[in-house]
Amino acid sequence: MTGTAWLRGVSSLLLGALLVSCASIPLSTALRLSRLDRQAFTNLDPRSIRVRVAVQEGVELNPDSIELGVMLSGAGAHSREVFALAEQLRTPGTRSAGLFRGSEAVVQHELALTPDSAQRFAELQHRAFSDQGGRYELDVNASLSRLPPTTRVLRLWIDVRLDQDGPYMVLFDGAELPVEYDR
Repeated sequence: MTGTAWLRGVSSLLLGALLVSCASIPLSTALRLSRLDRQAFTNLDPRSIRVRVAVQEGVELNPDSIELGVMLSGAGAHSREVFALAEQLRTPGTRSAGLFRGSEAVVQHELALTPDSAQRFAELQHRAFSDQGGRYELDVNASLSRLPPTTRVLRLWIDVRLDQDGPYMVLFDGAELPVEYDR
């Protein structure tokens, strides 16, 4: 398998794992998101939404591929919108590697909605306000541009901040995705 084909396979694995992120979110995040009713959702300022993705050192994300997905459901209808994110900041840092492990060196990517995505998000908010009831789900999608050949486990952290003064909510906290190589 060529390096590009392999990278696409790993990227697909990462994308698939990220789509099920709601199944692994911490309880505190689940509680905060459960309070995101229709009024709170429509009051969000799209320009203040931030996504932070951290991966272990040596792993490189394709920053142009990172997207925020929003699923709206209610009154028998479902819609999913995907919003492009632009990298605002890339910094080295450390994140907890687990309960009985130390910290791990990571590269953190902080992203915001692109101007076009912020406009489309505002339009989605307007549609959500006109619907009755509803449920909102968030997901983050990304692909890799580089993975060291010795990597056996990909660790990632994903946080979302919905307003400028609010805290980041953890969607993934050091999630471990096994990496398999074709020989």
